[in-house]
Amino acid sequence: MEYGDRYADTVYVMALSFETMATVTVGQFVGNKKNDEIMNIVKQGLKLLILPTLFIAIITFVIPKQFCMIFVKSDEVILMAIKYLTIIGVPQIFGPFKKLIQGVIAGIGHTKILMISIFIANFVELFTLLILKSVNIDSIVKIGLSALFWLITDFTICTAYFLSKRWKKI
Repeated sequence: MEYGDRYADTVYVMALSFETMATVTVGQFVGNKKNDEIMNIVKQGLKLLILPTLFIAIITFVIPKQFCMIFVKSDEVILMAIKYLTIIGVPQIFGPFKKLIQGVIAGIGHTKILMISIFIANFVELFTLLILKSVNIDSIVKIGLSALFWLITDFTICTAYFLSKRWKKI
């Protein structure tokens, strides 16, 4: 799944770029007591993420076979790659949004919530794997589902924290 990994890595690097941008910019605003600008960073970041994530969604769910055929000619490998893309597709779409919110939270300095969120998400992922262990489905599907639940958990906790506006108590 070398090409699938490269696809995932490319999306992850983009997501990390948004996280870093948010962390640094928000940190500067907090340091300069311009906390009102933080919501603007989130809004602008969300706008900038729409096109790349739409492109990811199209590759993943509309034209996965054509995308895979660019790199591989074997039908067997293409079918496995399509299954892989479908499983990692949702995390690849929502991952950049999650990283943006995490960057804002880190820039504010509330890193404890990020640690708690990761801890709970890791527990959910392991619990999901334990439940799926006895289910008769492909291993790649089990891993994909557990990773998806990890992402949903982490994204939900970070987003709920951000939307709660507790971070405004800087």
